[in-house]
Amino acid sequence: MAKRREPNAVERLKDRIKDRIDADKHRPAGLRWTFVGLANHIGITKGSLSDMLNGKNAQQGALARLDRIADYFGQTPTALIQRHDTAVIEVQPNEFRLLAYWRRFPTSVQARIMEMFDYFAGLPPEEQEARRLWHRFQLIRNPKARAAIDQAIDDALRGQRYGPAPDSVPAAPTASGETVRATPFQVREREEKKGQKT
Repeated sequence: MAKRREPNAVERLKDRIKDRIDADKHRPAGLRWTFVGLANHIGITKGSLSDMLNGKNAQQGALARLDRIADYFGQTPTALIQRHDTAVIEVQPNEFRLLAYWRRFPTSVQARIMEMFDYFAGLPPEEQEARRLWHRFQLIRNPKARAAIDQAIDDALRGQRYGPAPDSVPAAPTASGETVRATPFQVREREEKKGQKT
């Protein structure tokens, strides 16, 4: 029985490009990898990319753009073309630092860190970003700073809902009898509530 031929580096590159984009197709638009996005990133048309991935004589073009293809997927060039049975992989500077720290940790600490990696690796990127922002917010101890951030988020959300603010708005009375200038969003909210009652 003839031995099965192993795919060469270019064939592995093409297969891994297709696999990564296919695995990402169910994510929301704007958050997933696409053939159009890859073509734009490496500076060619989608038709040229199709020829590069499906043509028989496009090996030179694929390898010539390997660095930019890897950059689009957030991978090292080696990760896109290496054989799975090789023990040698390319390590980036931050990964080298991580390995240096890892070897200093006790086995119990390594196990807990791996549990954390396994957990976050299963989250979609948008959920990871939400958790990162929440963690940073929790680190802020100043109540006024946290309130200001919370207010800024509210203003941004109202801005998305109501659109640009008008140049002038009427004053709003306060409990003490003083009058302060109402924000544009407060004015629109009051008008919306009036419209719902009528």
